[in-house]
Amino acid sequence: MPRIDEHGRPEPEPAAGELDTLVGFLEFQRATLEWKCAGLGEEGLRTTTAASTMTLAGLLKHMSFVEDHWFSYVLHSRNRAEPWATVDFSVAPDWEWTSSLHDSAGGLRSLWESSCDASRRAVGE
Repeated sequence: MPRIDEHGRPEPEPAAGELDTLVGFLEFQRATLEWKCAGLGEEGLRTTTAASTMTLAGLLKHMSFVEDHWFSYVLHSRNRAEPWATVDFSVAPDWEWTSSLHDSAGGLRSLWESSCDASRRAVGE
């Protein structure tokens, strides 16, 4: 059982095998994103800082895409899941970032959580 830090993140085992190390660090990074977005509604998730257009809403949707891309599309050569399958990224290369500004906080969290769950199942295969 991994040690959980003060922010609820599982710390990777220091002397684990290759797969356990990979999964341990992925879970730590996933928990970090969850921690940073915890308790935020639409306004909080859409807030930008400095001159950047990056938002936590965009990051949640982008990471949902990354989970699907690497663990379904690349690892298992499966077709992309929705909503990615119908997006023309050649026309809208930043689609996940810009479209996230119109998504609800609950919808973004649900998309990200289901993407992470699908990735975990894909790694288990």
